[in-house]
Amino acid sequence: MRYRRIAALAVPMALQTAMMLVGQVVVVALIGRMGDGALYVQALYAPAEFLLVAVVNGFAVALQVATARRVGAGEPGAVAGYYGGLLALGVAAYAVLAGALIAAAGTLGELVDVAPAEAGRFRSFLVAMVLVGSLRLGGELCSAVLRGVGRGTAAAMLTLTYVVLMTVGVAVFASDLAAVPVVAGVAGAVELGVGLLLVARAGLVTWSGVRAWPSDVGRLVAGVGLPVAATYVLLFVVNLLLVRIVAIDGPAAVAGFNAGYTVQTAVLVPAIGFGSAIAVLVNQGVGGGDRELAALAFRRGLVLATAGYAVVTVVFVLAGAPLADLMAADPAVVAEVRAFLTVMGPTFGCNGLVLVALTVVQQVGRGGAAVGLNLAYFVLVIVVGWIAVARTGDAHGLVVTMAVLGYASAVVGLPASVWLVRKAIRPRLVTV
Repeated sequence: MRYRRIAALAVPMALQTAMMLVGQVVVVALIGRMGDGALYVQALYAPAEFLLVAVVNGFAVALQVATARRVGAGEPGAVAGYYGGLLALGVAAYAVLAGALIAAAGTLGELVDVAPAEAGRFRSFLVAMVLVGSLRLGGELCSAVLRGVGRGTAAAMLTLTYVVLMTVGVAVFASDLAAVPVVAGVAGAVELGVGLLLVARAGLVTWSGVRAWPSDVGRLVAGVGLPVAATYVLLFVVNLLLVRIVAIDGPAAVAGFNAGYTVQTAVLVPAIGFGSAIAVLVNQGVGGGDRELAALAFRRGLVLATAGYAVVTVVFVLAGAPLADLMAADPAVVAEVRAFLTVMGPTFGCNGLVLVALTVVQQVGRGGAAVGLNLAYFVLVIVVGWIAVARTGDAHGLVVTMAVLGYASAVVGLPASVWLVRKAIRPRLVTV
């Protein structure tokens, strides 16, 4: 397994996730300049978005893993059946979640301590974003198929289509927060249409194939999709609690923390794309019966990830803080963002590398262990951070806690993840 082959798949997939998150940062920055409390409402909605992402990514990763293993086994014709089965189950799961979120919009507002004056707008924004978010499920499943067969560049272009439409649409057409869901709906519909066209032209998804569901679709969802979704549900709970903790310090702290957290996410989430690329190669090796090739792909993938995040960390430490000035118009919010990035920036390399390894853990049949490692980390963040903020009334204590535990995760979480992947490769991976 040459470094060039790993990079050829990993770089486009990392760029794909980077584009999505950079687009999100731009949209958050544009919302921050709408004024009239728009960024505050968006910050309160952010935790609920993790639940929607949980469904979309859970089914997309399951399809990506199935595609990689079937291609590795020389059975690309089976991919269409997995697409059809996972799309049907995904739509059903999303519909249930959407109904629950809409019904509980008022309760969610109370949980994040929404200001009474913004309660109505928060509910309207949440309902609209939940409804239009359904369009992304089909598009992301198309992207998962492209990634699973090794067409990372095509998958990245599909994501770029959505990001460009979303950012340009918000910049040009969204004069207030109410227009953002409309733009998101249009962008999602176009992504779905282009995605279906790409996979159909490549012969990967056909109408007859879509109706032939493999018998192990349910097992795939339980073994791969459910742990991935559980990770995002955990992020929902954590994000909800983080917003609740920071709310002690006032609306400016909430908006600033959310903006800083969004930037951090944009820097770290490409690690998921990089880890997914490594996992595709690992699963293809296992599907083809070559476990030595799978192990080599994992080792060399981590070497490339380490080099990449070393560069990212240095660049961000030297030039990242001024980004805070672009994230909001309110000087108080800008000060909160700058404080966040100054403390967290040096940890990005550690957190990114751990996230690469954990992503591989999730996608080689050890999702439960990945959830356990994430749970241990976030429990410490919430407990220690809550105590720190409660004692001082300053959100900075939470940020310092996150930084310290970020360094600790590289010492404990990274070796644990490497051990889990090696253990998964050597015996027998969960079959698909």
